[in-house]
Amino acid sequence: MGAKSKAGSRRFANYPRLNPLGIGRDISAADLIDQTFMAYNGGRLREAAQLISKKMLPKNGTVGLTLTGALTPAGLGKSCLIPMMKAGFIDWIVSTGAN
Repeated sequence: MGAKSKAGSRRFANYPRLNPLGIGRDISAADLIDQTFMAYNGGRLREAAQLISKKMLPKNGTVGLTLTGALTPAGLGKSCLIPMMKAGFIDWIVSTGAN
């Protein structure tokens, strides 16, 4: 292993190793997101959920939702967007013409 490879290995060793817990029958939605969504897009979803729960909801913040792509034809309007709007989680929406 060359000097550059060893230096690169040490650099990545500074980060904690991902060790997500298994999904059990009694895990809550919050624990599921906090303990298993750690990398890539799952990690970004986790960050978004934490941002909403810690910064926006307690302070009665305004929540905007931007949409692109064909989400409504895929069934997300009926299954996700409308219930979130009725529950008061979304204050405004900006969407492309595909929705």
